[in-house]
Amino acid sequence: MVQQSKLAFEDYRRKGSGIAHNVVREWADSLGTDEERPCPR
Repeated sequence: MVQQSKLAFEDYRRKGSGIAHNVVREWADSLGTDEERPCPR
């Protein structure tokens, strides 16, 4: 998991883009509910 996080951070640094906080928050809030959202990419 640490290695995956490091790779994601390097990708962000190269591209300068990522997933908006509110999109991640909506996904996280949906976990464990009957209407789970797909993991944002």
